Amino acid sequence: MTRHARLPHRTALWAAIAVCAATFGLAEGAKAADLGPYGAAPRYAALPPSPCEILRHTFDDALHSMRRTAKLFRGEDARFHRLKRVRANDGFVGPDITLNQEMTADQIDVATQATVVAKSVWEARRFGCLSQVRLNLIDNEASRIKEEIAETAIWIDPRTFQ
Repeated sequence: MTRHARLPHRTALWAAIAVCAATFGLAEGAKAADLGPYGAAPRYAALPPSPCEILRHTFDDALHSMRRTAKLFRGEDARFHRLKRVRANDGFVGPDITLNQEMTADQIDVATQATVVAKSVWEARRFGCLSQVRLNLIDNEASRIKEEIAETAIWIDPRTFQ
């Protein structure tokens, strides 16, 4: 049998598969399994993710948020000190007071995210998800950022209110 003689059979097979897929509604928006050498994409997974995977995403997201907020806080802190030298407020209203409120919100956000990291690291230790060294590094980084940002007293010059 020549190569050209086999072609219609393959075409008929693919046509039959397409007709079955259209009949059962599998052609549009179907989620097919990845049968290649790599695993299926997470959105196609049939099983829920493991607790370790959920915990890893939790503390990774919280640490990322803490780093972003800390970077923002450091910039606001420098701007706050420049504004304090100008003394452009009456003690109740002014650009430095508004910025102080934003910085306080950042401190609260960092403290909240540090709590999320601490809880998820504790759970990860309980499940034995990662090595103790890796979990200690994650916990130490969260603690360092919390101490640097959330536990910093925002300096206010008492001469401003005279």
